[in-house]
Amino acid sequence: MKPFKVEWTKKAADALKAQVRSYRFPDQPGDSGWSHGCDAQTLRDLCAYWAGEFDFEAMVRELNRFAQFTAEIDGQTLHFVPVRGEPDPIATGIRLFRETQTPDGSATHRNLVRSPDARGFGI
Repeated sequence: MKPFKVEWTKKAADALKAQVRSYRFPDQPGDSGWSHGCDAQTLRDLCAYWAGEFDFEAMVRELNRFAQFTAEIDGQTLHFVPVRGEPDPIATGIRLFRETQTPDGSATHRNLVRSPDARGFGI
C-alpha cells in the first residue's frame, strides 16, 4: 500500500479546458430534451462551466484533504480512500467492513468503507 496524492498541473488543466472548448456538439432534434441523450443546452452549460469557471486547483486541494492510497491487487493498481463512518443507529446502508468489538471487548458498530475507483473512471 502506498500513499497517493492528486496532482494536476496548470498545463494539464489548460489542455483539458481547450479540449472542452473545442468540442463539436451534435445536432439534436428541436426541443427533444433528454429523449435522445443529454439535453443539448444542459451539455453546453456544463462544458462552459468546466472550461471557464471550474476551479481545478480548489478541487485538487479538496480531494487531497483525504488520505488516499494505492495498492496492487492481482497485478492491478487500485486507488482508494479509506473513510471511517460515525456510528449511526438510523443508517442501515450496506456495510462493506464492520467492526464488532473494541480492544477492551465492548461491542461497537462502526463502519469502515474502502471506496475504490471504478477502473478507467478514477484517478
